[in-house]
Order: sequence, then C-alpha cells, then structure tokens
Amino acid sequence: MGKASPPQPTDPKDTSAATTGTNVSTAIANAYLQNMDEIGPDGTRTFSQTGEQSVFDPYTNKSYDIPRFQVETTLSPEQQAIKGQSDQTSLNLATLANDQSSFLNDYMATPFSYNPGEHEEWALGLYEQLNGGKVDQSREDLRSQLTNQGITMGSEAYDRAIQNFDTSNMDSRNRFLLDSYNTGMQTDLTQRNQPINEIIGLMGGSQVQQPQFQTGAGVGAITGTDNGAIIANSDAARMQAWQQQQAATGATLSGLGGLFQGVGAFF
Repeated sequence: MGKASPPQPTDPKDTSAATTGTNVSTAIANAYLQNMDEIGPDGTRTFSQTGEQSVFDPYTNKSYDIPRFQVETTLSPEQQAIKGQSDQTSLNLATLANDQSSFLNDYMATPFSYNPGEHEEWALGLYEQLNGGKVDQSREDLRSQLTNQGITMGSEAYDRAIQNFDTSNMDSRNRFLLDSYNTGMQTDLTQRNQPINEIIGLMGGSQVQQPQFQTGAGVGAITGTDNGAIIANSDAARMQAWQQQQAATGATLSGLGGLFQGVGAFF
C-alpha cells in the first residue's frame, strides 16, 4: 500500500482571481443598485450606462469589463424658466461689469497715495472750526479766574497757568490730528475701492436653485465575499482530513503488523 500524497494548496493566483472577480461583480451590482433614477418637484435625475472600460489585472493576467455611467439632471419647467432668467441676468451683469471695467486701466495706473501735509492742513482747519471758539472762551475764563484769585498778569503763577492751558490744548490738537489721519486714509481707500467693489458685485451675478436629490441614500450596499478566506479554510480542511487519514492508515498497518507477528509465533 503506497503512501498518499498530501493535497496541494490552491494557487495564490487562483485565490486572487476569485477574490478580485467577486469584488468586481459586487461593486457593479452596487452601482446598479444605488444609482437609481429620481423624480422630484424641481426636476429629475437619471442614470444610464454609456459603455464599458476594460481593466487589466497584471497579477492574474485577467481583464474585467467595468461599466461606465453618466448622470443627467433635468430641471422642471418652472426651474428651467428661472434658470433662463438667471442666465440672462448674469449675462447682463457680466456685460455691464465688462463695460465698466474698461476705465480700470487708467484708474489703477495711478498708485494710491495719501498726502500727510494736505491731511494736516485739513485736519487742523477742522479742529479750529470745531473747537476754536471754545478754546478762546476757556482761556478768557481762566484769566478771569486767575485775576479773581489775586494772581496778576505777568506773575510766574499766571504765566505757568496760561502755559499749562496752551500745552493741554496743543495735546488735544495733536491727538485729533493723529486719530483723524487713519480715518482720512481709510476714507480715501474706500472711495478708491468703491468702483472696483461695484464691478466685483456685478460679476457675482445670481444663482439658480439646484434640485436636491438623495440617490441611493436608503439602499444598503451588498457586502463583498471574502473568497481568500474561504479558499484558505478549504485548503486547511483538506490538509487536516489528509493528516487524519494518514494517521488512521498508520494505525491500521501497525495493528496488522502486530497480528502477523503473533500468528508467526504460534506456528
């Protein structure tokens, strides 16, 4: 009785081909399952297969035909009318923006500048206009107060009080000048950018409301089959059965050997 050979394991390429083929088939089934046509109040969306793309697996030397799909969205008559009006509005705004933007070549060729000297002249003039009368009245009130206190003009105390008043007024003018500089520069920048912002606003146009769809949202995907594990388990089971068979055969032969030895001793 010859010794039986152990079962040969499945070729890894066969395992790979089985796994890839099943996964491809599952993916194709899911594509057909989940890419469903939809009809809604704002329009419809339809899926259709436009052809196939061959994909080659260099490991197994097998090719798979993968379907290619396209999706088409069709607006309802009402939404299509809105889109037509929106498109015409966008075209009109774009045309207007193009016409208005022609002056930007010369406009932007002149760099933005803000003259501190001109601002100082304007700011100090505005300060005097707003506060000049109040300052003069406050100075006269201070002089009257000093006189009533017995502090005569020309005295050290009198001169120091008037000097402190003038210094405080100068500080107020300087703070006003500095604060107004940033405000004035930002105002000029806003005026310079206003035409550009208007053109950008025109270019924005208007948008049509796109239909909302939920394709495949409620459809669960088909789970792939783990052929690699199935084949590995099958190979392991065949090997285990062979090992058990070999063990049983060995036990039988050992028993027969002992029996023959006993019979020989008897004769």
